[in-house]
Amino acid sequence: MPRLQNRIKDLEAELAAAVRRNRALDVFKAADLGNVGMKTIIQKLTGDPKDKFEVDHKMTAEQFVKLVTRLSSVGSDDDVTTDVEIFENICSVFQRAISEAGEPFKGDLENETFKSIQAAFRAFDPSE
Repeated sequence: MPRLQNRIKDLEAELAAAVRRNRALDVFKAADLGNVGMKTIIQKLTGDPKDKFEVDHKMTAEQFVKLVTRLSSVGSDDDVTTDVEIFENICSVFQRAISEAGEPFKGDLENETFKSIQAAFRAFDPSE
């Protein structure tokens, strides 16, 4: 019986991860992020079309999913999990900025979420 319960728990975790992946893919597709460089994304996040950003890679859908997952990961190296609330917040931020023409960080460039997105963009490895 414990093996069955463990298997059910594993399947539930896999299902939750697949749902999050689909959520990120939906944001990527709706925002057409495959055709938008990082400079443009930063400009849309800040609401400043003159905002400068030193990195301007374009991402694939899989790279975007990895980026959002990393941004929402918590825990130590041995026990990393995805914080669903942070994950949803990150997806919402990208969706508002790109798809809905919102400016989630206009006037709030010291926001921790914005800083973490900038850091993740700077650390982005397009060959990964």
